[in-house]
Amino acid sequence: DSGWTAYVYLRMSGDVGEYNGDHVEATFTKGKIKIAKGTTDLENGSYMNYNNGQVLLADASDYEFINQTQTSATVDYYDAMWQFNPELIPLFKENGINEVDFAAFVWFRHTFIDVTISGSSITSQRTRKNCWLGIAATEEREQDGDTYDVPVGGIYGCFDDNVDGSVGETLKMMFKNKMTDNRDDLLTFINTSDDGTVFQYGDEGFRFECECFDENGATGIPGENEVPCWEYDGPGGAEDCPPEIEGGCE
Repeated sequence: DSGWTAYVYLRMSGDVGEYNGDHVEATFTKGKIKIAKGTTDLENGSYMNYNNGQVLLADASDYEFINQTQTSATVDYYDAMWQFNPELIPLFKENGINEVDFAAFVWFRHTFIDVTISGSSITSQRTRKNCWLGIAATEEREQDGDTYDVPVGGIYGCFDDNVDGSVGETLKMMFKNKMTDNRDDLLTFINTSDDGTVFQYGDEGFRFECECFDENGATGIPGENEVPCWEYDGPGGAEDCPPEIEGGCE
């Protein structure tokens, strides 16, 4: 849409893998995302069945190895992740349609990962910096008296040989989304809990749009190895002092 200043699209064909199983690379991936910080091509992808088949994921990425030596490197990694309900597939088939005028929800991140290399294999990896760059723009729609926030865009698919996106099925789909990279939108998304509570700056559990870690990397335990991104000196560099911190970060 020529009126979208920020957008992402993806065309991808491939077999569905298990989220926690072996990686199954798509046979074809072509995508592009544009936000205020720049444009990124997405040329690697995969479909994944998540949460016991309750969610389907389409992941598309672009990466390069930087600071590389014989035994180590840093992966400069961009990825966009779409998520949608697998019940869409039987609905498409029952109604004899290939396209809908709403989108799957998608987010876009930029991550730096230190890796250890032995021969031709990566033997360990440590996330050093992770930043949320964009999420799907939404609009309110009303159905049967209820109002929903629906991602702006569209989904297209060919499902002749599909049932419900189970592991092993082949998906051939296209996605397009209007995006937002507005900081307030990102902070609301990042800080919304499962019960709908939105953490504010000063609340326990509040997170900024970037998280940074020392040389030991992220562990999955909140706060462990984490350093303020304005004091961070690892790959990707430091961030500016967040405006929420009165008086600055000195």
